[in-house]
Amino acid sequence: MEPLIDGLTQEQQRLVNAYHATADDHHAYVSASEVLRDVAVRQLRWSEEFFEAELQEITSQVGPPESYSPNSLGFYYRALLALTQPWRCRYPIFEAKGMPIGELHDDDPSGPDFVEISLSKCAHILMPRGRPPLLPISLLIGSVTAQGPNIPPHNLYELWMAQEQVRQDPASSLEDLMETLPGPDFPTGAIAGDPAAIRTLYETGRAELRVRAIIDEEIQGGRTRVAVTSLPPGLLIRTALESISNLSRIGRLKLFNIQNASKGGQVRIVVDAPKELSATTLKEVLFREGELERRIPYQILPEKSTDFPRGSCVLASILAYTSSKCSPAWERKDGEKLDRVPTLKEVMEFGGYKSPLSEWTDSRRTRILEIG
Repeated sequence: MEPLIDGLTQEQQRLVNAYHATADDHHAYVSASEVLRDVAVRQLRWSEEFFEAELQEITSQVGPPESYSPNSLGFYYRALLALTQPWRCRYPIFEAKGMPIGELHDDDPSGPDFVEISLSKCAHILMPRGRPPLLPISLLIGSVTAQGPNIPPHNLYELWMAQEQVRQDPASSLEDLMETLPGPDFPTGAIAGDPAAIRTLYETGRAELRVRAIIDEEIQGGRTRVAVTSLPPGLLIRTALESISNLSRIGRLKLFNIQNASKGGQVRIVVDAPKELSATTLKEVLFREGELERRIPYQILPEKSTDFPRGSCVLASILAYTSSKCSPAWERKDGEKLDRVPTLKEVMEFGGYKSPLSEWTDSRRTRILEIG
């Protein structure tokens, strides 16, 4: 496995391998319990009795991700669920059906006996079996680990075009690359602040980013109303509501009402305050004391990445390396075998090519702004 290209942690790779080992075909749904059984018994060499005891425990009650120690069955189940949950994984690797798998509100999923999974359509395109993926999965879906800094996810179209840009012009400057790939793109949206810190992340490979919720001002006058419409990565709606309510309870903020008008994956927490409290002040307190802003250390290289030639810009070096290792993202429209990878100029001017990635391009969710 090539960490920089495949982009899956060891635990995630075990789950993918377990799916392939238990599924009758590459599109079948299989029980999450059987996937976990393969990981535990076949790959980790647990006894059947120990596995069954662990399975019974998480079937009766699934705890939050942070409650499980690494390599426990609950840890693997939470890792599996995270790869199905669109608010945790920017481009989910698995699809799930059956009982609820949790939601952005409180993430209280059913046990593995009640959940079935299959590889997602996106995964089939991005990660063809027997060939390298079309894009560096490490940068596409990111990763969250307990051992070190996280890798942030990115927008598929922006990452694709940045890789193509470097493939065709290896001397691309960081300024040019950031015109195409301006920063991370988190599944819950939010604001990624400090463009200078993002530049440092791409230039050196590591940086701490300030990521905050999006809070829209709705009323300023007779009273003050704001609406939280996105959250920093990893923050649940329930946790945000509890934090805001606690600020009111301890007297830090005088609030008329806190309403959760969220639906599905769309966040909307409405906060009403007296007119004496300006929207600017209200937002500042919510960011600073209500958990709606986080400082998160990030890196753009896996801990155990393949050694490769590095220039002055880590991002450019990564994309130069992955452009030579990833499978071509282009196909000929006439069905003939691709004899070489076309340039973007050829694609735009002459046509004749198509890409399976086109149907998965979507709009950017995260705003890149200077945070004062």
